[in-house]
Amino acid sequence: MMISDMQIITLYSNNMKATPKRFSYSAINLVTMMLMGIMYTSCTTNCDDCPMEKTIHPRMAIELTLEANTANMATAMNAVYTDMLTDSLKRVKFAKALLDSTRYLNHNQGYFFLVSLSEYNIVDAAYPQIEGEFLGDWKDQQGHYYVTQVLQRTQMSGQGWTAYLWQDPENKKVEQKYAYYKHIPAAGWAAGSGYYESMVGEMSDLTYDQFLGFQYRELTNSMAQAISNVSRVYAGDSDFFIKALRKMIHFTRFGAQYGGYFFVLDMEGTVMAHGADPSLVGKNLWNFKDEKGTLIIQELVSLIKANGGGRADYYWKNVVDQQVELKHGYVKAIAGTNMLIGSGFFE
Repeated sequence: MMISDMQIITLYSNNMKATPKRFSYSAINLVTMMLMGIMYTSCTTNCDDCPMEKTIHPRMAIELTLEANTANMATAMNAVYTDMLTDSLKRVKFAKALLDSTRYLNHNQGYFFLVSLSEYNIVDAAYPQIEGEFLGDWKDQQGHYYVTQVLQRTQMSGQGWTAYLWQDPENKKVEQKYAYYKHIPAAGWAAGSGYYESMVGEMSDLTYDQFLGFQYRELTNSMAQAISNVSRVYAGDSDFFIKALRKMIHFTRFGAQYGGYFFVLDMEGTVMAHGADPSLVGKNLWNFKDEKGTLIIQELVSLIKANGGGRADYYWKNVVDQQVELKHGYVKAIAGTNMLIGSGFFE
């Protein structure tokens, strides 16, 4: 009998009376997280109508954010590799540009690496000294060939998790690390990222709204860094950069029901790339107003000029249900360019 996502959440929630809107992750991911001891806890009161007070455990918040961020980077590379870069050396150059300086999570402990399905390390943003090494003979503390095993799962299912001991580049301590891999079909590679056990204890439980705010900020900041790095490396080839930017943004979707996407604007309000509506590319939205009369683009640009980014609430069409709803948006300057990147989730 097939068990739905909502049934899984209900089974593993403590005294759960109702589920929050749009909380829809794959059944496989949820089962995996539950087996790893990750709890989705209910509100501490006995109220019957407080679904948004339910809390997300830090481990679940980290893992869902890490999965989405890694998948975004994998999608970005796959989109560019499919018909823009077919030479392996050129692909490695692009991957290093995208990943080398991109960091996220507390203390910038989140970073990315790239491994071939033939088990060679291609890029490691924190430990470049292992780039080019064969990983097929690496074993964990129990003798498991964890790289081989997770790459086999990744090749078969498109993704995979593994656990091993590794040195935290922040505190230089060897500790338990959990890593997620996402297949890049065009290259026969897998993008990966991970978190350390100590990071879980640094965070408190989050409400569902707090979790979404945390996740979307991390995803937006990461992609801003990645695009900035690519713009710098390909500064002499602006035509390639713009084409690659649009490929990366147009194919990247994330979040519940894949309602999350990125948009990129220049500081004059012209749409450079849009993950939900590519037909907007090239249009100037400087004077666009939402249903409440807010000059959305001007507000976003003001946030960039004042603080380098931030949060702005406005009304926009939800790509999931095609209804105009309140959206909590996050924008970040793309360093070294005259552009900003944004994303957001709906109320």
